[in-house]
Amino acid sequence: GSGGSVDYPEAGLAIDVDAAGNAYVAGVTSSPDFPTRNALQPALAGWVDAFVAKVDATGAALDFSTYLGGSSLDYGVALRVDSSGAACVAGYSTSPDFPLSNPVQSGLAGSYDAFLSCLTASGQPLTFSTLLGGSNSDAAYGLAMDANSVYVAGLSASGDFPLKNAFQSLNTNGKISTFVTRITRYQEPLPSAPVLTFPANGAVNVSLSPTLTWNASSGAASYAVNFGSSPSPPLLATTASLAYSPGALAAGTAYYWQVAASNSAGSSSSGVFSFTSACT
Repeated sequence: GSGGSVDYPEAGLAIDVDAAGNAYVAGVTSSPDFPTRNALQPALAGWVDAFVAKVDATGAALDFSTYLGGSSLDYGVALRVDSSGAACVAGYSTSPDFPLSNPVQSGLAGSYDAFLSCLTASGQPLTFSTLLGGSNSDAAYGLAMDANSVYVAGLSASGDFPLKNAFQSLNTNGKISTFVTRITRYQEPLPSAPVLTFPANGAVNVSLSPTLTWNASSGAASYAVNFGSSPSPPLLATTASLAYSPGALAAGTAYYWQVAASNSAGSSSSGVFSFTSACT
């Protein structure tokens, strides 16, 4: 964007690439007009914010680009992407209102703390975001991921840095030691199953151009509509809305339909409804 100086920098500080060749970049920006797309956080919140951006494999377009930060200073300095395209970024923050989700530490504990934030492959929402630190200064500089955990490494000047199963449990406050922390990855719950509303199960004389409708499922990112003349209907379409028109139907024919709600954890399906279209 239009910012970027020694005191208020704009820099890419970490990069990773997924199996499809898309590049994920994290860093820091002071620009109020930093390029965003499908942004989790569309506006600069503090003096400088971290950013996370996904550039498509051609290098010609942003899949998403977002600020990440609170009302003070936030730096994204490490990033990794897993096999699903979900990205985790780590760094440090002086913002008491840094955006959190399912945190292991819900507030700023010192002058600045390390942070770890994980996003879905589409850039939102945050599946997990936490601060991590004690009453002095703490910063994360590296991370790695496996299927179940995120491993964060950095530096701590806090004598009360949060510990568990510690190999080394002593650090003099104000002196700097390395830390290594393993955090179990947050697993998004499955969405609830959709409830089909129209046409009702067993309905007859249904319009030859009906619109199928269903109730929203909690936690759903999209819906797969299965439709056809077989009792095990094939996939017809995927949509983010709560309605879908299958197009013109044959007259006097029995049809079957089912809707599955999906998110990053998997899918949950409704029962199979049937109806008979109107006769001409």
